[in-house]
Amino acid sequence: MAIETKPRKPQARTALTRARILEAAAHLSRKKSLEEMTAEAIAREAGVAKGTIFAHFGDMDGLLSYLLLGELQKLRQAADKNDKLTAQDLANPVAALVSRMMALIAVITESQTMLRVFLENIGATKGHCAPEFIEHLDALDEK
Repeated sequence: MAIETKPRKPQARTALTRARILEAAAHLSRKKSLEEMTAEAIAREAGVAKGTIFAHFGDMDGLLSYLLLGELQKLRQAADKNDKLTAQDLANPVAALVSRMMALIAVITESQTMLRVFLENIGATKGHCAPEFIEHLDALDEK
């Protein structure tokens, strides 16, 4: 007879550490280029060991994807709160759609790091993309 067990909830300290790492990464993403977004810099900013970042997120791609995910979740929560169509939305549905798209674009373009993470996660920088596209992104990262 198998005993059914429930997965354990993360310890409060673990959740706080994870939140500190994400907060540090978010703060640095607004100030630094993607190349400067190193595990060492984030660990220093969060006050944790570099290995702690990898223990929580696996690698830098994992950390950065969680950073973007957090921003997209905030956007979705805001949209869910305001999900009721108003008379103004019905009168001008294109404006309502543009408003939502602009909110998404604001999240994606908050920093070069967020833009790069978004593009990498949707596959835009992988495979058969134009070398000029990557060169342009790299030039933007340098600014």
